[in-house]
Amino acid sequence: MCSTISYKGRKRGTQYLIGVTHKSPIIVDPFTSIFLLPTTSPINPDCIWISHDHVSQHDKSPSGNTLVTFRNKQTIEIPISRSSFVNQLQRTAQLRMRFYQNMENIESKYKKSGFYLHMEASERKREYDFKRYIED
Repeated sequence: MCSTISYKGRKRGTQYLIGVTHKSPIIVDPFTSIFLLPTTSPINPDCIWISHDHVSQHDKSPSGNTLVTFRNKQTIEIPISRSSFVNQLQRTAQLRMRFYQNMENIESKYKKSGFYLHMEASERKREYDFKRYIED
């Protein structure tokens, strides 16, 4: 299996982009904005993975945990302090920003060279309906 599409490969990518090695957020699919953050160590069976894009609000609960409200207006209490949760949100935001900056840099380099970008749907082993020519 190619390590870049495995969990281990995603963790290595996070380490490369933002230097985080523990409780690392991961990129599941950047093109549909799926970046997940863990609430605790991923080896802990109580770890909850949360989609960064779906969090709309977070508050401290009376018990000291975090109340997370999602874009669909549902709120759940998560067993993590609000400060730890905010830290995980910030790490994930940093990962998103660095990933997209890297993509822009790569695209800019290819644009300057006139390189033809070819996108392929790996899940279907056929080309997408669009191709893009990068012109000077």
